[in-house]
Amino acid sequence: MLMGMSFELLIKAILIQSGISITHTHNLRNLANNIEVNLSKDELNLLDILSEYIIWAGKYPIPKKSESLEKLYKLEQKNLYDVVEKIGELELVSSNDKFDFDNLHKLWSKIAEKYRL
Repeated sequence: MLMGMSFELLIKAILIQSGISITHTHNLRNLANNIEVNLSKDELNLLDILSEYIIWAGKYPIPKKSESLEKLYKLEQKNLYDVVEKIGELELVSSNDKFDFDNLHKLWSKIAEKYRL
């Protein structure tokens, strides 16, 4: 949640600095689409996961809407785990490093390059 909030504050600071009005949202993908930074599909998916943590997953055990829980589960399964073995319909997965601090820090730094001191 805190990492997500740091992305939100950074992106909103860039938008304000650029004179772009911001709406009340925690959707990092939508916010990032308003700044001139090339983000890959994988990077945008990480922003989607962080958005869910900002909105509810970092604060509450379950969301108000069941769709939000399913959305986060699918995002995490698709982006944060790699299939290491498949036995029939069963997939054995292993966590990848996409959500580790070092990887998120690289993404944060890439976005931070747009901020002017």
